[in-house]
Order: sequence, then structure tokens, then C-alpha cells
Amino acid sequence: MKVFAIKALKIAKFASEETLCFEATVYFDGKRLGRASNEGHGGPNLYGFRLTDEVQAAALAYAKANIEWWDDSFSATSEVLDSVIGGLIDDLESAKLIKRHLKTKILFRLHGDPDDGSYRTVAHRGEPQKTAGAITEKYGKKVIELLA
Repeated sequence: MKVFAIKALKIAKFASEETLCFEATVYFDGKRLGRASNEGHGGPNLYGFRLTDEVQAAALAYAKANIEWWDDSFSATSEVLDSVIGGLIDDLESAKLIKRHLKTKILFRLHGDPDDGSYRTVAHRGEPQKTAGAITEKYGKKVIELLA
């Protein structure tokens, strides 16, 4: 499967009203397609590149394979690509948030916790390995994911 990626993501949360205000460079199969942006006023994304048949077909396949909530009722090319770009932005923002939390906290999930992307946290106070060991000792086999 051909892969979509975004780089040079700039988000303007202060300007976001109904949709996320952003600008990013879109890559398809390792090659730069062009810019994607949204002014944050509720409209669809704007694309500074031509949507070829190959890109449209790949966006649909990528959406079906990678977006959990994907619904085949989306038919317009812009809806499909908007969903793909939105998912990539969400992934980048989540990774950035986790990276920031890991500077001061241990993130972990236990068996039975909801699988919605949320984590339990414990401050590690400069000793992440010691804190991770204490979590493992306390919860044992209930720990299904531990980020230190």
C-alpha cells in the first residue's frame, strides 16, 4: 500500500473555530505532493496540488485500512483526503503530547482500561526506571503497556 505522510505541520489553535487551522506539506509514497491547509472556519481543507486518480484511489485505500471510524458513505475525494490528513495530524499531535508527558511522567495502561488512547500517569521525579519498576511491581501482569 502506498503511504501518505505530512511534514512541516503548523497548527494555529488560536485561529481554529469550527475546524483545525493548520498548514502542512503532504507526501505520497515518499514524494512531495504539495501544501494542505485549513483556515479553521468550518470548511474543507485546501490543497495546493492536483488530485490525480492514483492519489484519490490511494487515499481511499489508506482511509479504509487506517481510520477506525471509516464509513464507506464518504464519497467525495476531498472528504476522503480530509479524513486521511486529519488522521495524520491527530497521530502527530498524540505523539508530540506523549513525548512531552514522558519528560516528567510514566504512562501506562492496565488490563481492563479503555482502549481509547488514554493512559494512567505517575510522576517519575527524575527516576523513570525506578518508577517504572515500582509500577510493574505493584500491578504485575495487569500492566499491558508501559511508556517510560
